[in-house]
Amino acid sequence: MSYKPPKALVRLIHRELANLLALYPAATSSEAYVREHTEMRILDHTSGPRYLLRIGINYHGAKVQHLQADGKGVLVGWNPTGDALGIGKKAKVLLAGYTIFPRDVGEPVMSDTKVGGGGMPAGKYVRIEFKARGWLGKTKNLDGKQLEKDFDLLKDDKADLLVICLSETAHRKWCGEGPAHQANRRTGTGRFIQILGDYSRISLNKVKERKVTFEGQRWAISSQRVAGSPSSLMPGAEHSLTLVWKI
Repeated sequence: MSYKPPKALVRLIHRELANLLALYPAATSSEAYVREHTEMRILDHTSGPRYLLRIGINYHGAKVQHLQADGKGVLVGWNPTGDALGIGKKAKVLLAGYTIFPRDVGEPVMSDTKVGGGGMPAGKYVRIEFKARGWLGKTKNLDGKQLEKDFDLLKDDKADLLVICLSETAHRKWCGEGPAHQANRRTGTGRFIQILGDYSRISLNKVKERKVTFEGQRWAISSQRVAGSPSSLMPGAEHSLTLVWKI
């Protein structure tokens, strides 16, 4: 069942990733780093009710673990007087009855990130899919099939929010720009341009939201451009940051 992401969460992700891309433009060399940085910044967020991360447990497919800070900024379930090899109430991290919960019936197991709390009703959480394509070699693969899969997850109610970080090159090529012989071989460009938009029309350092009808559904899109700061490893290196959800 889809769940519309709260505006406060969308704003938080925009702010934290814009800061990351300005200070460390090379961060998009690793999609996992972009995702995990975002998760930790959500976990650390102190303004308003605390968000929680809902994560799978590799040794127990029927259970999930909630990561959430308490009012003092300490991880719920952290037991500093516990033993690293202890179990139950003697463990360093308290599990059953504290941070471990049953997985929902039919809950997807492959979502990149699930975020709850933050004022959302109990039992509700936002399923987030990340896509990062950067300036450096590890994420320069511009085969569009992976981004198309994310679009389809959102369409089919298997994701609630897409977070897309693209170098200027990746954005423009995925929107059909570049040499014709390359553009013609690239899959998904006709779909991507509808959501990513013309790079030159995206505002630098200012988030703008628009709504579109995409393949019979109403989607909301918030986007901005971010430039690497003068003191960064890659001064002036630009990225687009695009968040997408269904209305």
